[in-house]
Amino acid sequence: MISVIVPVLNEAENIRALVKEILGEAGSIPIREIVYVDDGSTDDTLARLIDQMREVPILRVVHHDRALGQSAAFLSGARAATQELLVFMDGDLQNDPADIAVLLERYRLAVRASNTRIAVLGQRAVRNDSTLRKISSRLANGLRASVLNDGTRDTGCSLKLIRREDFLALPYFDHVHRSSLPCCSASASSSFMCRCRIAPARTAARNTASGIAQWSAASISWAWRGWCGAGCPATISREKS
Repeated sequence: MISVIVPVLNEAENIRALVKEILGEAGSIPIREIVYVDDGSTDDTLARLIDQMREVPILRVVHHDRALGQSAAFLSGARAATQELLVFMDGDLQNDPADIAVLLERYRLAVRASNTRIAVLGQRAVRNDSTLRKISSRLANGLRASVLNDGTRDTGCSLKLIRREDFLALPYFDHVHRSSLPCCSASASSSFMCRCRIAPARTAARNTASGIAQWSAASISWAWRGWCGAGCPATISREKS
């Protein structure tokens, strides 16, 4: 029922720990596959993922030959996924896999209440980021909120749940994956937009164990360029078997 999509760039030290945590949650919620997207890592990330595939039958790996960005990685993972629901999360251990159950319960409640398309967005209760990342995030969220006025407090949290069909129906905005769901919800009158209601869910945020922030919210200028014009995803991902 659930495919967990995890984009990574140079996160070799976090692979085993996160896969283990996600597998731990699979015992109580219907996680059927884990799709890692290696976005052109230059460390041992890909090799460790391939090693993990030998131990974890539900793990699949998509590889980008070069770094395309987190937006492209999310899209590649969604395309490769086979389950009805997608859960997106960071690969640096900042998102807690235990919160997948929180998102799923919020999704089920919202569907029963409205019987419509639902996207559940994690909203971090406590931020453990550096001062620079907090300032960058506030600026980005403030810019987005001033345009959309949709009441979404924290689009910087990668932890999200949405139906695969609904996600793939969204227009693709390069470098704007954090705002694309609220944006498309607020603009649902457009004929090409996926009409999808946003449901927030309170989630945790942990300190990263290894690696560095690879897709920083500080690149606001790139986000603005992507916001103003839809890009096209590069079709160079391939699945490792």
